[in-house]
Amino acid sequence: MKIFQTDHIRNVGLGGHGSSGKTILFEALLFNLKEINRIGSVENGTTTSDYNPDEIERQVSISSSLGHGVWKDHKINIIDTPGYSDFFGEVVGAMRVVDTMFIVVSAASGVEVGTEQVWAEAAKQGVPRFIIINKLDRENIDFDNIVQGLEESFGHQVVLAQFPVETGPNFDSIIDLFRMKMLKFAKDGSGNYTEEEIPAELQEKANELHLKLVEAVAESDDSLMEKYFEAGELTEDEFKAGFKKAVAADSVFPIFCTSATTNVGVKRLLDIIVNFVPAPNERGEVKTEDGKGIKVDPNGPTAALIFKTVSEQHMGELSFFKVFSGVLKTGQDVVNTRDGHPERIGQIFILNGKNKKSVDEVPAGDIGAVVKLKATHTGDTLCEKGA
Repeated sequence: MKIFQTDHIRNVGLGGHGSSGKTILFEALLFNLKEINRIGSVENGTTTSDYNPDEIERQVSISSSLGHGVWKDHKINIIDTPGYSDFFGEVVGAMRVVDTMFIVVSAASGVEVGTEQVWAEAAKQGVPRFIIINKLDRENIDFDNIVQGLEESFGHQVVLAQFPVETGPNFDSIIDLFRMKMLKFAKDGSGNYTEEEIPAELQEKANELHLKLVEAVAESDDSLMEKYFEAGELTEDEFKAGFKKAVAADSVFPIFCTSATTNVGVKRLLDIIVNFVPAPNERGEVKTEDGKGIKVDPNGPTAALIFKTVSEQHMGELSFFKVFSGVLKTGQDVVNTRDGHPERIGQIFILNGKNKKSVDEVPAGDIGAVVKLKATHTGDTLCEKGA
């Protein structure tokens, strides 16, 4: 895989209550990225992220799992996190390295305890949030009620970016308030969709919600608000730039619609990630455990944070990291800032679940894993010698 520059990298976490469909959304995203050739099943133990024997037996995620793919010349890293509170430490670790959290909500259940836990942690760590209402193919869904619950729980910045034409087994069409089109998804599970005009009976509702979305973006920025009052609207470029900025500043929490099992709405999410999720160097400073701020800098001396460590059969310890500054390379000599212990970087991998691809280097903003560090543990930072 080619090396992507920092501004062409996107890091997204999937979080939420247990059984909201995060693992299958992770599968569907990898399928649309052409990293896997079919969407696996939790029941059959065939998902990419739940590969641990305990996860397969329990049919729940126990550990966070890393995936990646390329979409429109951008590298997208996705971290699937567990939904049950016993394993919440995995969510906390993942949030230290993602640049946006996708809070996945089951359309059958709405806001649950796990939803609120993940939201509170993201707010604490200053991680931007998108809301994904998943499982819209289920029977007896009250979409408006779920949206109302989200607004009541998380405030007036929660705003629709999409809404379904119909929920239940016939869910295959979404009104997209960015494009102001109806996206009609194929019934064959391919994830492909066509853009059509919004049906006449939904046009008024779409106009009203589009206006609400534009106003929410305008309100997040004084200069945009002025332009909006003067012109009565924002240009497409002003809206896009304003939306991205509002997301990064936690001023807007947009809602998107999916059914991961039927692969409806998922491919559109990849465009949303590329266009609207902040790049690692667009986030501003990220707080470290000791309260200091760290900013992603492609041109600085090497610095990488270890956010997860696992023991792999036949390999020893595998340390997951995000590069915050410079480039981390195989064979490089670095120092653990905790105790000054020297480390030499061994083989570096990028991963999709347990499947590994070897790479020679990882640039600022990107995520990878390295084997056989001697005295470096989760939460440690590795820096260039003499930096």
